[in-house]
Amino acid sequence: MRRLFHGLLVTAFLIMGWTLPADAQRRDSSNVDLIARSLHAGQEFRAFDVQGSRAYAISQETVWIFDTNPDFFVDPIDTLHIGGNLASIVYNDGGTEFSNDQFMVYVGSADGRLFSIDTGDDVTDELSLLNEQMIGGHSQELSLGTDYLIVGQNSSIRMFDWTTDPEAPAELGDFSTFALIDMYYDGTNNIYYTGYPGPLHFRSISDPENPGEEYTLEGYGATRMHYDTNWAVADSNMFRIFESINEFATPIDSGETEGVINDVSVWAPNDPTIYMTLHDDGFAYWQDHSGLWEDFRLSGYYNLSIPMHQVERIDDYNPLVMVAAYEEMMIFEHTEGLVDVEEEGENPATPSDYALSSVYPNPFNPTLHAVVELPNSADLEVALYNIEGRRVADLVDTRLQAGSHRFTFNGDGLASGIYLLRAVVPGQLNQARRVVYMK
Repeated sequence: MRRLFHGLLVTAFLIMGWTLPADAQRRDSSNVDLIARSLHAGQEFRAFDVQGSRAYAISQETVWIFDTNPDFFVDPIDTLHIGGNLASIVYNDGGTEFSNDQFMVYVGSADGRLFSIDTGDDVTDELSLLNEQMIGGHSQELSLGTDYLIVGQNSSIRMFDWTTDPEAPAELGDFSTFALIDMYYDGTNNIYYTGYPGPLHFRSISDPENPGEEYTLEGYGATRMHYDTNWAVADSNMFRIFESINEFATPIDSGETEGVINDVSVWAPNDPTIYMTLHDDGFAYWQDHSGLWEDFRLSGYYNLSIPMHQVERIDDYNPLVMVAAYEEMMIFEHTEGLVDVEEEGENPATPSDYALSSVYPNPFNPTLHAVVELPNSADLEVALYNIEGRRVADLVDTRLQAGSHRFTFNGDGLASGIYLLRAVVPGQLNQARRVVYMK
């Protein structure tokens, strides 16, 4: 669960066919559509947790279920008023622990209560209160793992056993923190957390009754963080990529934004992508162009001039990202077809040579990226051939301006095997790379 600092006052409007501001267009915003939906009038929202086709959200006194399908996002599916000063929410599908296919959310409040709420199933989607217990403190962050429910509070992080009695988690242990900002639990043994002011800290909770020693990532500030294959750690208007977090870790890449980063989210099943919201400065996403997490470049930017807060990828299969703004919920969609052509980076330097500079990932399934460098305007042809020399796909055949150009190919429909990707500029470039498609 990613905490939402500001709420959402819902209005009743629908934005379709959004035209990018001029500033966003200058910042390489191709292949992205923005769909903004209102949710429901008269409530201020504080946090949400996305699980596939559902988003579970909280306002000050109410729990909500919304459909994340953009065509049906206007109205809530169900609501449950439980009162109090709600602050955090996390979803629990329970695995095999729950009987009767029970699904739940845990909700933390600023007045010391922890709620267990039945969310029904994909057919009923009916919210009902299962249990309310007083645990004390302001529960501003919740995270769930295989065995433990982690409750992050301003001055402490507390571990609860949820497996014995899912409706009434029992506290196992805690440790002190200072001015908690963000928290990440790897689901098993380790907790990572940031506070103000200060860097990123981490410790083991393999024995939650006796948490391990605190360690610190030295030399780098940290406010927000997220993990998927690698780490993205944000501090003010900087983000850094780490392969792992330890006392002596150093970043393998970094980037700088023009606004303060409010939230950051990593998505890596196919193309490593970092989504971020910027305070009073919109939404941006950066994509890796090396295949090694070492060359992230700005790929999309929307300056909406309103506070943007929580960001979360909806799922691993549809290119949809949910963003919470101060008074709105927004969905960004990456509109990639069979082939996508886009300029690389933000005002990149003109390449010095013609080259098929990068092809990744390799092997691929099903998406393959290729980067071609053009020092001058040129007629470029990029095609895929099988091992028998037969041309099986055209990625591009057109005239392009000087610069670095990235092409995206979807291999759905191809047979597994070895292929040759060839880039040709008449009289200047005839270069091929061997690639492997593995289903």
